Amino acid sequence: MYEQRCHHHLNAGFMGTFEARRNKPIIATDVQYSNLGTENPTPGPLFSNPSADLKTFVLDLEVGYRVAANEEKGRFIDVLGGARYWHLRADLNFDEGILSARSATGSMQWVDGVAGHRGRAALSRRIFVSGKADVGGGGAKLTYQLFDGAGIRVGKRSSLIAGYRHLHVNYDRDNFLFDMSLSQDRYLV
Repeated sequence: MYEQRCHHHLNAGFMGTFEARRNKPIIATDVQYSNLGTENPTPGPLFSNPSADLKTFVLDLEVGYRVAANEEKGRFIDVLGGARYWHLRADLNFDEGILSARSATGSMQWVDGVAGHRGRAALSRRIFVSGKADVGGGGAKLTYQLFDGAGIRVGKRSSLIAGYRHLHVNYDRDNFLFDMSLSQDRYLV
């Protein structure tokens, strides 16, 4: 009996955020890159060792405004709006079997408008909880993101945050369907 095993792996990944605020106006960015791969060794007959790599790059550029804040209690609520840029690339490779080796590559990119809000509430002088939610579309039928986390202030202008993000997109145009959700633990400075 032959048992077929498929191996999935993360080839590379990166996430980062940056924001600047002066009084109430805010500029915020969020970037995410991942390179996921899979290999499925097989004895053929037509091809051997098929593999697939999917690279995703997502960039959020947003502006916002602090609509409510209580500095003494460490609380705030911001409204945000902007754009989410998506770039996807897929590579498929089939090693030689009865047929000669084959490969295919395709990519797609689009931009969605997004709007949402975020907030923070202090639990103590240094420890806080935070959250963010946004929704949008335009290039895609729908995209949304939910984030919640807990953090600790490590300096006057920096914090360490551990959290969970769920990012969803449903893009279906020009014979290309990308309906996926990405959920991940997230650690920010």
